[in-house]
Amino acid sequence: MPIIRELTATLKLGRGAAPAHQQECGDRDDHDHSDPKRPAIGGLFRGSWCLLGGHCRRRRCRRGRRLGGRLSRRLSRRLVIGASAAAVVGGAAGAGLWSMHFREERRFDDLFRRGEQGLEYGDLSTAPAEYLRRAVAIRPNDAAAQGLLAFAFMVNADSVNGKFASEVDDAQQAASASLRIDPNEPNARLALVELQRSTLDLAGTEDRIRQVLAAAPRNIFAMRQLWNLLQSTGRSREALALVRRAIAVKPLAAANNFPLAQLLCELHVTPPGDRR
Repeated sequence: MPIIRELTATLKLGRGAAPAHQQECGDRDDHDHSDPKRPAIGGLFRGSWCLLGGHCRRRRCRRGRRLGGRLSRRLSRRLVIGASAAAVVGGAAGAGLWSMHFREERRFDDLFRRGEQGLEYGDLSTAPAEYLRRAVAIRPNDAAAQGLLAFAFMVNADSVNGKFASEVDDAQQAASASLRIDPNEPNARLALVELQRSTLDLAGTEDRIRQVLAAAPRNIFAMRQLWNLLQSTGRSREALALVRRAIAVKPLAAANNFPLAQLLCELHVTPPGDRR
């Protein structure tokens, strides 16, 4: 057996070099190899007593250090794994929020573009206002969306179906919300001009629209409101100039091209492409 062979080797060595474990445990001052119920054993058999399972504080220390090291390594691994898991979960949550925000932004842009294009092309149905209403629901603090929604409500209210009190009220609320965010929002100011038109004369209405157009020179809705006013008062050449100006801004907008043909007929102007 290994223990018997170790004892035999120890007896043969005598006072010579002791085995490795005996050298580690041979110091009486640092170790207590004696069992409390046994007489002290010294000299040659001290290391052998350790081999037979005697009590050794150094051995217990080494075992404690090994156990502590293993616990420390396990704890460190758990901490690393836990931190990594938390980082992964946090990153996934952040990516999810960013993705949701990105989808909402794209949806807002799409709804706003559809509502704006519907108004530019002269759609008198409620579809543009509905697109813009949904866009405002996504971003209620967007002054441009609120202002264009107010103008869309006024377009519906002034359509062939006549004015509806609910749409006028909605237009007032949307215009007020837009102007609280941006007092110079052009479409909200246009909606207010239409809301207050019954209290203004033609000159006052023209002045208000021109003020909006001066602040937003490329706003085709202000141009449209102004050329309709000018055409209704017999100032067709001024109206034609505004129509051409609007076409230069939005060449494919149908609502800009229809009045062009009408005004050309009124003024007996032959389009350049038809001249021979």
